Amino acid sequence: MGKIVAVVGPACTGKTTWLMQQASKLTPSFLKADHQRLLAITRMHGSRRRLQLTLLDFCPTIPCSITTIDGFALSLLNRWRRSVGYEKPIQPVDDESTFTDTIFGTEAGFSHILAASTELLKSKTVKAVIQESHPLIMIDEFQDCHGPLLDFVKELSSCSTLIVAADDFQLLESSINGCPAVEWLNAMKDGACAQIAELTTCHRTSVQNILEAARCLRDNIPNTRETIPVFCCPNHGPAAFKIIEALVYKSSDWHGSTAIICPSHDEFVGQVLVSCDNQ
Repeated sequence: MGKIVAVVGPACTGKTTWLMQQASKLTPSFLKADHQRLLAITRMHGSRRRLQLTLLDFCPTIPCSITTIDGFALSLLNRWRRSVGYEKPIQPVDDESTFTDTIFGTEAGFSHILAASTELLKSKTVKAVIQESHPLIMIDEFQDCHGPLLDFVKELSSCSTLIVAADDFQLLESSINGCPAVEWLNAMKDGACAQIAELTTCHRTSVQNILEAARCLRDNIPNTRETIPVFCCPNHGPAAFKIIEALVYKSSDWHGSTAIICPSHDEFVGQVLVSCDNQ
């Protein structure tokens, strides 16, 4: 079984920089042949693009293959599809249909593709090929792996050494209890199979009010000290005005750039931005 080297911690504590440092440190001892490459994977395309740019900046000389976990699972299954009884190329579809032959190929939902790829990774031959091609695997935003995705990563860990970064608070799927990926890491640490570093110092701001608000949100506790202003806005119009008020009417208090942050897949922020333009 490969070793797991992980970092956990809140946003802005340097997890990505830590990943790059580990990649620079470990690749000389892992990538010894010309055909071997670092495999860098994430769940989302957005984090994949960020990881690709970061690797180019920090580790431009490391040979890399960068993709999503789903994309790698699909390529793996297509490479070995005849060994599991599929003649035609396997193509992903948005629904959860099982493997269905069409004129142009075999269609299946990603959960079924992941399950089939996970079973493939149990083969000694497939394990050996993965280990020889990608002896070192990097996973960013690992907290987003759960269900079939996490099962796939667990099997990958038996092929190669993993270097991963995660923040359980940033798990995007709100219907999941806890954070299965980080819980798995902690369980592996208890069995001495994982080395986990924990980062706690925020490097992006030193404003104590913001840091205190973040602590209260992460720990789900009431604030006992001053944090950030909190406004109750019944809809997007008043929320937009509060932004305008801060950036226009009180511009002497504002320096630098501004970010609007909201839960993923929430239309509210779009309505706020439109209202800002209108107002």
